[in-house]
Amino acid sequence: MPIASPRQSKPGPRLPDVAGADAAAVSLTGEAYLPFPCVGDFLDIENLFPQLVLALGLALLIGNGLAWWKHRRGETPQGVENAQYRPGRVVFLLVVGALLTLWGAATLLT
Repeated sequence: MPIASPRQSKPGPRLPDVAGADAAAVSLTGEAYLPFPCVGDFLDIENLFPQLVLALGLALLIGNGLAWWKHRRGETPQGVENAQYRPGRVVFLLVVGALLTLWGAATLLT
């Protein structure tokens, strides 16, 4: 029976120092290097970056969409004097937010 490395979550010859000649045919996964098997499941590290991109894209869409909507209604931010509405910036950030949202959602759904 092969001896498990202390870096492995399950016993078996998966790491090169234990597998020997069969190491070239064995693919390494991220869970083999986690000290605790539940950490990868708890943090869901593989989906963390797409979730952050999706959140940033949605924040850009909602924030700039709200600024555009309030400007069209004639409202200005409270407590700010000489507030400037820049339509070019709003449209640019709406497009960037839409692209980030689509990319994050497509990555998570595939």
